[in-house]
This record gives sequence, structure tokens and C-alpha cells, in this order.
Amino acid sequence: MADNEKTVWRIHTGRTGDADNLFFKKNHIAIGWTKMGDLSLTKNYLQLKMF
Repeated sequence: MADNEKTVWRIHTGRTGDADNLFFKKNHIAIGWTKMGDLSLTKNYLQLKMF
């Protein structure tokens, strides 16, 4: 990644905002879709898109 590029993650608090308490008050994020698998195996954006 070039020095002037930034990585941005877009995080939502559920369809109805049901995770607001977890995300904003406890400073946590979560991926609740078990079909995603282990995202730590991805090495770049293209691999992540393929999940």
C-alpha cells in the first residue's frame, strides 16, 4: 500500500441498530455471519472480496 493510501472499514450496527450498545458503548465490533470463516487468512483487499 502506498503511503498516501488509507484502509477504511465500514461497520454497521445491524439492520435495526440492535448492536449500538456493543459497538458504541463498549467499543467492540463483531462479525456475526458464521459463513465468513477466518478473515485473518486474507492478505489483501482482493482476497477479502472473494470471501
